[in-house]
Amino acid sequence: MKEQRTATSEFDHHKEIHAAIGLKIAGPNLDDALAGSALFVYKNDDELEEFSNKLDDDFKSVMDKLKTQQYGVHVQASTIGSLEALLQFLTTSSIPVASIGIGTIYRSTVVKVNVMKEKKPEYAVILSFDVKMDPDARLEAKTLDIKVFEANIIYHLFDMFTK
Repeated sequence: MKEQRTATSEFDHHKEIHAAIGLKIAGPNLDDALAGSALFVYKNDDELEEFSNKLDDDFKSVMDKLKTQQYGVHVQASTIGSLEALLQFLTTSSIPVASIGIGTIYRSTVVKVNVMKEKKPEYAVILSFDVKMDPDARLEAKTLDIKVFEANIIYHLFDMFTK
């Protein structure tokens, strides 16, 4: 929580960081980075392959736990961890989830959710937890009459949806 507009030399540098610590990373080619995933620094190609395999295994392990159903709401969260927490809460609350996503909500997500209107219109909604929504997606949701519930607290999403 230190001031971020300082000279680079004034930042605290850490060789290793553990547990749930807030961390902002800036750099080139980070478009495909997945928020909430592990971060590795490699020194040679052997380590790159090892870390790449480790990340793949971690991601598959998480995705195996994230069960979806044929009919249900769409859930979008900012990180893997927040997605897991939200899905756990929805499961215990008996709210079915048909599809999931991480990061910004785009138009393609809204179009996918629109298909649910034909099957179970009460589930043609997006539960958005701590994520941004692209302006084109917001316009498409309004055009298709897809409800988007946005909150930064899981319980608020639940309350909005059940109401």
